Amino acid sequence: MRDRSPDGLEPIETASVDDLRSPQLRRLQQTLRHAYENVSLYRKKFDEAGVRPSDCRSLEDLSHFPFTTKVRRIIDNR
Repeated sequence: MRDRSPDGLEPIETASVDDLRSPQLRRLQQTLRHAYENVSLYRKKFDEAGVRPSDCRSLEDLSHFPFTTKVRRIIDNR
């Protein structure tokens, strides 16, 4: 069982914004890297946008990455 604070909350639930940013960025970088390496659609879109997963050095950098919607994917695959 995880350690809980005296009020019964998980440590993540009481963490400061600054404490949350590092793990969020790390997970985002892992997700971008996985998408680029394993999903040809995202590799193509990242390449077209001129970005690589390593270009994401802050959460704000996410705005440079192209993303798609389910509807866009259906249209693109026709």
